Parts: sequence; structure tokens; C-alpha cells
Amino acid sequence: MSADLTSQAESKFTSLMEVMTSATREASSFKEFWLQLMADRESWDREREELMLRIDEYEESERLRLDEHDDRDNELRSAKDEHDRLLAIIAIRNNTSNDHEKTIIERDHELVSHDETYLATSTD
Repeated sequence: MSADLTSQAESKFTSLMEVMTSATREASSFKEFWLQLMADRESWDREREELMLRIDEYEESERLRLDEHDDRDNELRSAKDEHDRLLAIIAIRNNTSNDHEKTIIERDHELVSHDETYLATSTD
């Protein structure tokens, strides 16, 4: 019976050793998997940080571009307003000049009429 018990004990011990060896392999496999997950996570964290920096840089450059665009729009509006103001001044001065020209022509006609009348009356 002792030989039988020894044989059973050896068989169970061998089975236990196989289970332990298998568990060690699984633990090793899980450890490698875990290390790979941690490496991937660190890599993704770095990549995410780089992307966040790029997004911040893009947002800043886009904000600056829009500010410059707004500045150009404001400058364009100011130039257009100045252009319109100058056109209005030119139109007013042109009208004033035309009025003065008409007045001068009317006076010239009056003077010519007056001179003709004067000459006609003086020769009689």
C-alpha cells in the first residue's frame, strides 16, 4: 500500500508541478501582455500630448489669422469710408464749381448785354 500511496503522491506531485509550470508560463505571458499594454499606453499618452500641443498651436495660429483678417477687414472698411467721404467732398465741390461757373457765365452774359446796351445807346 505504501508503494501505491507513493505512486499516487508522485503522480499528484507531477500534476501539481505541471500546473505550477503552466501557471508560471501563463503568469509570464500575462506579464509580457501587461508590459506591452503599459508601453502602448505610454506611447498613446505621449502621442495624445503631442496632438494636444499641435491642436493648441493650430488654435493659436488660427486665432492670429482671424485677428489679422479682422484687422484687414477693419482697414478695408476704414479705407472705403474714407473713399466715400472723399467722393462726397469731390461731388460737393464739383457742384459748387458748377454753380460758380453758371454764375460767372450769367455775369458774363449780363456784362455783354450791358456792354451791348451801352454801346447801342452811346452810338445813337
